[in-house]
Amino acid sequence: MPLTSQKWQHLVPTIHAATTAKPEPAEYEFRIADTAQELLQAFNLLYHEYLQAGYIPESTSELLFTKHHLLPNTIVFLAKAESKVRSTATVVRDCREFGLPMDDLYENELSGLREQGRRILEIGSLASDGRKVSRSAVQNFIKLIFLYCIFQDVDDVCIMVNPRHARLYANMFGFKPFGEQKHYPRVNAPAVALRVEVLEAIENLGRNGFTFTYHEHLNSRYLALKIALHDKILRAFKDSGYDAPNPLDACLIGHMLSVKDEILQDLTLECRTLLKGCYPGLCIEAV
Repeated sequence: MPLTSQKWQHLVPTIHAATTAKPEPAEYEFRIADTAQELLQAFNLLYHEYLQAGYIPESTSELLFTKHHLLPNTIVFLAKAESKVRSTATVVRDCREFGLPMDDLYENELSGLREQGRRILEIGSLASDGRKVSRSAVQNFIKLIFLYCIFQDVDDVCIMVNPRHARLYANMFGFKPFGEQKHYPRVNAPAVALRVEVLEAIENLGRNGFTFTYHEHLNSRYLALKIALHDKILRAFKDSGYDAPNPLDACLIGHMLSVKDEILQDLTLECRTLLKGCYPGLCIEAV
């Protein structure tokens, strides 16, 4: 069967469309951020969870984001409950001007992939409010994001995590070490790079029988877990060419940069030129 007609997932037994049982009300909704308010909620959650973990100092803005969040094709995933963002994660596509967040520590390793012409996605900026979201919901949230990533037009999915979480990603998704452990000054903590080759991940999932026709069963599988999937996520899975851009404009980016001077200082001339081309009317001072 052609690759484009299949997706892989391992959650609960298949629920057929003909079933008469009504799904129980959803406790969570998984979605892609499509409003400025949702983005700012995600950045606020990142800030508070990283602050509580001791990774960052206090900031009057109470927002945490990177320069990569300013790109129009960066996707911020959300898990919401009671209209509040309870978990978030970000998927960043590699580009020449911005690179990837992992370049801070693993530029040499990533350069080796780029020299081979390999296309890379990075999953990052993960945070969950453990008091408001269950562990199983978080795991299924990450599973959905991973499934989304391996069916994009890329060769590798990378992630940089605290070493104590490396085994979890290895067991759940087949991530392998991609560079030695290093100290990450931005969060004053150790970090390790992990990587999974997309074709290998697809073959492994298919070999273990975790296959289903996604447009028939993806939504029903999550509903069985009391998780609703927003239409934007379902459309992204059904249409490999679907683009779900950041809900950003020149005004919002201007506000974000005004409260985070360090992000502005991190933007090279190439980065600023790219952003100005993406967001008409954006004013960024020269380097």
